[in-house]
Amino acid sequence: MNQPQQLFTRSGANLTLNPVGTPMYDQSTINFYNVYATDSWHLKPTLTITYGLGYQVEMPPVEANGKQVELVDQSGHPIEFSQYFATKEADALKGIVYNPIIGFDSIKNVVGASHKYPFNPFYGGVSPRIAMAWNPKYTDGILGKVLGDGKTVIRGGYTQIYSRLNGVGLVLIPLLGVGLGQPVSCIGASASGQCLGTGGVTPATAFRIGTNGLVAPIPTPSQTLPQPEFPGIDGQTAAGAASVLDPNFRPASTYNFNFSIQRQLGGRNLLEIGYMGRIITHEFQQRDINAVPTMLTLNGQSFASAYANTYFALAGGGTPSPQPFFEAALGGANSSFCAGAGSCTAAIVHNANMNSFITNTQVFQLWSALSSASSWTQGRTIPSSVSAAIPSGQVASVNADDSSGSGNYNAVYTTYTMRNWHGITTTSNFTWGRALGTGSDSQATSGYTALNPYNVRQSMYGPQFFDFKFLYNQTFLWSEPFFKDNKGVLGYLLSGWRIAPIVTARSGAPLAVGNLAGDSESFGETQTSGTQDGAVLASKFTGGSSALYNITIPNTASGAGINSNYANGGNNMNMFSNPAQIFSEFRPCILGYDTSCGSNGNIRGMSAWNMDANIAKDFRIFHERVFMTMSFQFSNIFNHVVLNDPYLALTDPNDFGVLGSNNPNGGQVNNPRQLTFNLRAKF
Repeated sequence: MNQPQQLFTRSGANLTLNPVGTPMYDQSTINFYNVYATDSWHLKPTLTITYGLGYQVEMPPVEANGKQVELVDQSGHPIEFSQYFATKEADALKGIVYNPIIGFDSIKNVVGASHKYPFNPFYGGVSPRIAMAWNPKYTDGILGKVLGDGKTVIRGGYTQIYSRLNGVGLVLIPLLGVGLGQPVSCIGASASGQCLGTGGVTPATAFRIGTNGLVAPIPTPSQTLPQPEFPGIDGQTAAGAASVLDPNFRPASTYNFNFSIQRQLGGRNLLEIGYMGRIITHEFQQRDINAVPTMLTLNGQSFASAYANTYFALAGGGTPSPQPFFEAALGGANSSFCAGAGSCTAAIVHNANMNSFITNTQVFQLWSALSSASSWTQGRTIPSSVSAAIPSGQVASVNADDSSGSGNYNAVYTTYTMRNWHGITTTSNFTWGRALGTGSDSQATSGYTALNPYNVRQSMYGPQFFDFKFLYNQTFLWSEPFFKDNKGVLGYLLSGWRIAPIVTARSGAPLAVGNLAGDSESFGETQTSGTQDGAVLASKFTGGSSALYNITIPNTASGAGINSNYANGGNNMNMFSNPAQIFSEFRPCILGYDTSCGSNGNIRGMSAWNMDANIAKDFRIFHERVFMTMSFQFSNIFNHVVLNDPYLALTDPNDFGVLGSNNPNGGQVNNPRQLTFNLRAKF
């Protein structure tokens, strides 16, 4: 057992411990106010301007009994996350450790707060809007040919819109801070039943289910809790993962732009070309305050730089030179940890666990091991750090939900419509766009952290998971026009038919290659949280993004892609003809060398298309007193298979590029053909 954890619940003024299994609940009210005014001004017969102004007030949730918890400092004041990270980074660059005691306090006890809200009310929701539509009328000359006489409309607009905050985040997260619910962890659970902290046990001394019993050790929490409650301090048990809201949590703001030109071509055709854009600020983001201060600088060198130099030396089969940071942080060559090795850097390399943490890019675990070394000079550096005064640390992680995210979307599109030409009406739309940002996550997300919480945009900005560069849609309706007036047998059999297919197609989604350790900690983010922690390209990418069939993958030294083969239970399908070559083109994301780990993916997955269709017929019976419609609705009419993108990870070369039944992501992403038959009668 790496980290046994249990949630205890509490209630009452003294936060008395409830029996195990007692549920948590609250009764919250969330008020939202929205007013707006809008007007259209026909400035000229051909020019219309629409303008308006909206205003919204997004109030925080109010719990009937004050059952909301905030993160506070040792004086009981709420901790503002951006200020916390900024201070920690600024001090670390000066060689100073900033790691204040943190606590959790119920809303009515927080110092300097309103005693009512878990975060500040948002009064800034001013939403201006302006749009223009111009329908020029030119009868001759170049403009007459290009724009026509009332056959063109030029539109443009701008508006600012605020998102709505999600009820799960507003109601649930304030309930999850330590106190009302107390997650208790045994970090470093040992076979002797003790909790020895991060790095305190080895595989030989850790608690094992069965061998050491069936109940893992869990510290016993106190019957009541003081307010505020400081985990790990004055005999209080350490806390597990907790979730809290930033005091400045607020709705995201979006700045939206659009411009389009629509032109009528003949009497039946319409062509439109346009642009749409969106800039997003203050988007929901999760950051963990337990992340390693990788910029901590000692002897003129940062930890990140020392790590990178050591990693590349070991990866190249060499011996790393002494790194100034490690020598200062561990007390020099004659310290208790470094003595006999020649240097502290050499002592780290000779330590099997630390060496493994470096080569596997497990930065958080390396930092935890270093800070547990006997000659570590920096004391407690993160909330989970242990010391003589806080032997189990304070908290395993703190998922700090704030509004530090950002993003944007830009696209150009063209739409062509043809109406009722020999019974045919069709619309086609093509969009070329990009969706970029720091990570789009539901406000109900938990257990997540930004790759580098000290610089979210630098480390996370990139393609969103829904960043499809190319999108195409075609709708088509054919209403049989030839026999609609025929009253004979042919009219009865052949009239009233409609055929309506819908075609959709898209380019591939961003596709990430998993990092070496797979623990989501390459930039020092807490290993218990998930993030977009991917590998990066070490050379030019030479692979494709299409499914390849009936191929046999040779067994190379890396074994990349061999689970595609029939002999290994696969379907002889892979996204790459040479997965070993593609596998070799990626390397782990290296702290101190890379600034980002590919966001949602630095290559593209496979494109996809689909066609649905409806075939229907109208007919009348019993002297036209009964009207009936018979329809056949086909989903995926051609039974076209869309395969899941492959699972790509440096830790799993055998599945690299594998498609079909052996793909850990699953074989088919779309549904097989389905037919629904309908018969509707109207009297």
